[in-house]
Amino acid sequence: MRRVLLLGLLGLNAWAGACDPVPASPAFLQAAGRLGQATHANQEACQGKPKLGCTAYALPPEQVARLILKTAQESGTSGAVVGEKASIRLTRSGGGWNVTQSVQFGRTTRIRAISGGSVAETADLETAYEQLSARLNRASRWAALWWNCTLAGLRGPSAFAVKNCRWVPATGKWPRTFDFTVTRANDRSLPPGPYSWYPPDGGSCLGGRPFRKTDLY
Repeated sequence: MRRVLLLGLLGLNAWAGACDPVPASPAFLQAAGRLGQATHANQEACQGKPKLGCTAYALPPEQVARLILKTAQESGTSGAVVGEKASIRLTRSGGGWNVTQSVQFGRTTRIRAISGGSVAETADLETAYEQLSARLNRASRWAALWWNCTLAGLRGPSAFAVKNCRWVPATGKWPRTFDFTVTRANDRSLPPGPYSWYPPDGGSCLGGRPFRKTDLY
């Protein structure tokens, strides 16, 4: 099964605008095309593993790793995910290669050598950022009634801790946002500091996604 490990083609417009995909860059298309063409006919190395998390390639590990890195760097991911572009990186470890594709969404790909090429295995772990997003969005229909962290579902055992939860009036740059301060997170997906959120609106990129205003303007 041909599969390229991508982060999605998302573009960030103004908060009131539609969240339309940005055109794929030539570098992205070239890297993705080379990965697709190099998908190994024999996927025996991936037997017993999730199909969407494992792909064998008829290319050496370093070349596959750099192509996967390029697709992540050129995917069009924007500041809608706080600091995500800066988190994409390639490292070498234990005779193989690791591509960190998304710190906030816990996505890392390990590439190692096999006979005739290499195999890329992707781990997708739940992060503190994802847990925070899920809690906010799960109760979003009642968001207008929130006036503290508890009502927003942000208290209790979790991979993060927050304080100072409150609604902030709309401004010329932002709609009405639910603001809070992250004081602790169990991983690097949610750096401490001030965050904002507003309910999913079906149109803008930031609806339903915690973000930091200072990272965008």
